[in-house]
Amino acid sequence: MPLLEHLSFAGLIRNRDLRELTHSELINAFKKNGWTEASHTGRPHFLQRLADRGPRIGLHTLGHLERAVRNGTTADGKHGRKNRLLPCNAIISYDPRAGQLFTFCPGDPSTSRES
Repeated sequence: MPLLEHLSFAGLIRNRDLRELTHSELINAFKKNGWTEASHTGRPHFLQRLADRGPRIGLHTLGHLERAVRNGTTADGKHGRKNRLLPCNAIISYDPRAGQLFTFCPGDPSTSRES
């Protein structure tokens, strides 16, 4: 069972701009950490949301995400999921038992309906 707070990226990919990474590169980077995208809505969207929304709140690289996750806190979510509350005012909804990432949602975690 992977621990989100132990997320670690190695090599050049760690410092590349999220918007420049391909979906396959992102999938492989997270897979090396034991994580996959969940497709609870019929199609996965965690990585796309991270690449689209992360830079708006200061997460420009996987290295930035790594630090934010490490400095965040965990709260219980719905359906056995967990929410990692990031200091940059975003949440990551995930299932630690299945090693699946559900969504990346910037904004006030207390108002999120996706947790």
